[in-house]
Amino acid sequence: SPFLRNKINHYFPQKGIIKVRADSTVRFSFTTNASRKMDKVSVVSVRPSAGENERYQFDYDLQVDQEGKYFFDHHFIRTGYTSLIIYLNGEAVLIYNIYISKV
Repeated sequence: SPFLRNKINHYFPQKGIIKVRADSTVRFSFTTNASRKMDKVSVVSVRPSAGENERYQFDYDLQVDQEGKYFFDHHFIRTGYTSLIIYLNGEAVLIYNIYISKV
């Protein structure tokens, strides 16, 4: 599995379902035992709509905090439901279901 290949140990948020308010930012973080340095992450947001699903991709530079955790911050703007898929080294490793409410 991509999760195991990238040697993800701990990740945050730990729950796969997240409720946030529009115009808020969530910090996603993880630790890994992978020998290669990870410096980029791609995040794909898939929103169901009347016709086709809306799909947006965001690319972030990963940062490392003082505890050695990789992290990035993602900002949520629009209300509604979205699936957030996090890719490392071209492989989907984490999937979140996000419910975004009005401010």
